[in-house]
Amino acid sequence: MVRISKKFVILCVLMIFVLSSLSFSQGKSVKIKVVFDKNVKPVYENIDLSVSLTTTFADIKDNTARIVHVLGISKESTTRKVNEFVRDEKGDYVYFKGNYYKIADKRKYTFDEKQKRYVVDKYGRYVYLQEYAWARKQEEKYIISDFYSLKTYEIPVMNYYIYLVVTDIDVQTFFIKSITPIVGKGSTVERAIENARKIFSTVVNEYSTDKVDIAVLFEKGFDPVLRTALLAKLQEDTRYNIYDRLYIDEIMEIVRTSDLFGTEQIVLKFQPPRYLITFENLYKSDYQFTEDRYYFFENPVNGAYIKKNVGSLDVPVKVEVGSYYRYDSNTKRYVYDKEKGSYVKYYKGPWEKDNHLFETRFYDYILYKLTKLNTFYSLLMKVFDTEKGTLVGSRFFSRQIETVLKEPVDRFGTEEVDFHTDTKIRSYYSMANEVQEFLQLLFPLSTVVSQISGEKALLESGKNIGAKPGYVFQSIANGYTTSFMRLERVFEKSSEARIFYIVPGEEVEPHSLVIE
Repeated sequence: MVRISKKFVILCVLMIFVLSSLSFSQGKSVKIKVVFDKNVKPVYENIDLSVSLTTTFADIKDNTARIVHVLGISKESTTRKVNEFVRDEKGDYVYFKGNYYKIADKRKYTFDEKQKRYVVDKYGRYVYLQEYAWARKQEEKYIISDFYSLKTYEIPVMNYYIYLVVTDIDVQTFFIKSITPIVGKGSTVERAIENARKIFSTVVNEYSTDKVDIAVLFEKGFDPVLRTALLAKLQEDTRYNIYDRLYIDEIMEIVRTSDLFGTEQIVLKFQPPRYLITFENLYKSDYQFTEDRYYFFENPVNGAYIKKNVGSLDVPVKVEVGSYYRYDSNTKRYVYDKEKGSYVKYYKGPWEKDNHLFETRFYDYILYKLTKLNTFYSLLMKVFDTEKGTLVGSRFFSRQIETVLKEPVDRFGTEEVDFHTDTKIRSYYSMANEVQEFLQLLFPLSTVVSQISGEKALLESGKNIGAKPGYVFQSIANGYTTSFMRLERVFEKSSEARIFYIVPGEEVEPHSLVIE
């Protein structure tokens, strides 16, 4: 558990001042530096990560130096069953109503207009699907299809994950402009890196003196992927100047031991934080288990089952295949009627009175043994005011993750796979969204109305405070809400908003305070 006192907070601020005063001076031209965590090797599966990352992240703004820090790289792999149908004159499957069905009659047919029936013709377009038990009429069993063969095999499936922190430094002012954590994913190492670059290009959060300065402190041993997700969401918000407190130490060491700015001395600077966020008491628990599950796949040709709900579970119930019934109100009985009947007969349990149901959908089913991986994790977040040494707010977060590793997707047992790493990352970012929303409540944006023109309001702040189109503000007068407005256009230091609601009897005046 991370315990924070006013003395500790002041000490943290002093430490950041000391670190920010480490002096170096500007030397050589702007460079990009790729560095690796101690557990990461520069070459991974014959890919030189340094070369690949340098090339991929070389699009740097003028007067900017970039550090690409590789925190980790991993791979998750499995296999999955695939069923492929290929055209084959000697095949024993046909295609009908969006699916494939096994057929016994391998002959081709043509419809003879004179005889008004289907006749054998090796050049014909039709095949006779005698297995079509649910056909209303015999003629419906003649369908247009080629013959197909079924090929069944297993293929390897893998995902690569690369965890990066990209830090941009202004070489004129030596301010740390941004520290951006990224998780890149792809089917190859190169695609994972390229995906990381695409994500990085969408994150825009550069330093502004008008934003809230926040340092983030993670307890020792905190999950690096969860840490990346939390920081990435905070960066995405753009309303903060975010500094990972522990990572700044690493940045200082990287600059000290590299020639990124040349061999002469440089002063690296960043703003001391007004607030400190701590993430602590991280608890994680992993376990694996198996369960049997019914998977139903529609089969309009000769499906032998219907679905019945028992409790909260769908179970297969066998029916009399191919037989339709109608209810005769005179005899109070169900009578067989292949062409017009709308009821089917199922094999009922001894506790059931009736064994006929109105049903038009029939199924095959697979009883499949699933393997599931579960992870439970929780953490406590606290926000401190570094000037007052007080707790501003705190919240407990928890999540349960469940991953079904493989499951069938068709009647033939073709498998779909999922990766537990993917599920974790999705869950981590979902929790990060909740953290982001909580912080938005603690640190709402505020500015002033400069001009009013009808439904339009011009505000005195924009990107400089992290505002984005779509954000909703309320105007305040004498402590009361007078209107609501939505940002439509956001500029560097101003915004245009449309007023969509005015409190009856109120009006919006220039110089009014507006709060998110």
